[in-house]
Amino acid sequence: MWNVSGITGAAPVWVEIMNRLHHDQTSSAPALPPGVVAGALPGGKGRREWFLRGTEAAVVAGLARAGSRITYPAPETVIALDPDIPAEDQKVFFEANPVDDRLHWALDGESIGSAGTLVLWTPKSGKHTLALVDSSGHALDSITFEVRGNLISALVAAV
Repeated sequence: MWNVSGITGAAPVWVEIMNRLHHDQTSSAPALPPGVVAGALPGGKGRREWFLRGTEAAVVAGLARAGSRITYPAPETVIALDPDIPAEDQKVFFEANPVDDRLHWALDGESIGSAGTLVLWTPKSGKHTLALVDSSGHALDSITFEVRGNLISALVAAV
């Protein structure tokens, strides 16, 4: 099957087979295995999801926030500014796991945006502390990193 994708080759065949098998009799969902429960994810728009008992969203919501961590940049990262790229065109993004709109970023003590959206920061030379903060102001994780600029731009800025 050259130059045939799943959507143009396998999917139509699969639909025909399933329709033929269910032509005379409708199907029903199998019984849930022991230990599996139905639930919904926050923001899931009412869609039903399946969970192993004890891992439902309502049960693990507090644990997920407690386990939230900064995944980028890594602790003690050194970011070097490129002297050939204008400073306003150089950006650093921050990443957390899990992504949660209820958490926000604090860079050197100042809030810079939601951890649930992409935040682009124009790097400034120096050592910085990045924190992942919950709605009550508690830091769930924090790292330090350094931004190094080129010597020429540092000298020009000092003059």
